[in-house]
Amino acid sequence: MRFKNSTIDEISFLNQLTERTGAFVLLDINNLWANSKNFSEDPAASLLRVRANSVRSYHLAGCSREKHKAGDVWIDYHAEAVHPEVWDLYNLAVQTFGPWPTLLEWENDVPPLKITLKEDAVALNEVQVISAKSIKISGDFFFFFFFFFLNLFFFFFFFFF
Repeated sequence: MRFKNSTIDEISFLNQLTERTGAFVLLDINNLWANSKNFSEDPAASLLRVRANSVRSYHLAGCSREKHKAGDVWIDYHAEAVHPEVWDLYNLAVQTFGPWPTLLEWENDVPPLKITLKEDAVALNEVQVISAKSIKISGDFFFFFFFFFLNLFFFFFFFFF
């Protein structure tokens, strides 16, 4: 969704906001991909426009395609697995901004736990491969793993109790 009479695009706004305030962002990779697809933009080019020093975490989820008379629309609905194209964009984000904590969200039509764990394994593998290529692995890498396991704990706690 975009405002009809906006004078600034979303990424420019985000960049100005983080530059002026010093705030960091949780970069919603799925939303960036869906918006890029919905507005016929290149998702990788959009991602590369984000200020590198403003990203401190990532968000991944699945989105749903809805068919309309005017064409397909991608909705960031969190009801299915992360799409392969979003995994590719996540890989680019980790290469560009570093291995920050990642939130994998699946809140609608939640699958069996083994499917969610499979999604987690893909994200962990992406970071491990990229981190293995770098010379320095920071403490943020440890925090990444901790964040995943903490999310799994809360998933178990709220889903089963």
